[in-house]
Amino acid sequence: FSYNGRAIYLEKTVENMIEKNMFMGNSFAIHLYSSKNSRIFRNNIIKNENGVYFEEAFINIIVNNNFIGNERDTFLENSLPDIFMRNYWSKWILPAPKPILCHIIIMWYIHIPYFTLDLMPRLIPVC
Repeated sequence: FSYNGRAIYLEKTVENMIEKNMFMGNSFAIHLYSSKNSRIFRNNIIKNENGVYFEEAFINIIVNNNFIGNERDTFLENSLPDIFMRNYWSKWILPAPKPILCHIIIMWYIHIPYFTLDLMPRLIPVC
């Protein structure tokens, strides 16, 4: 999926499987809205404006993906709990959990930031 506005946009869906894709140069690589129980495995998410963008998307599992050179790797709005595990992040070089900024937004103007973690980020890309 290359050079699209939204490469994948899923709204009000359940149990999606997004696996083994290449996303490059998109405004949004993966955008989930009001969706739940999605699994995002082994994707290359490279040089997009937004890698993974979740709005009101709940209980998603994001594992073994490569986030490389995106302007913003993730944006999570009113989306929890999501599980990030064993992803490669080109902007993260520490062998420690990677914080992922999330937001709870109330009435469009109250923003409450919080963090989730990729507990075991990879230090080299997933093959």
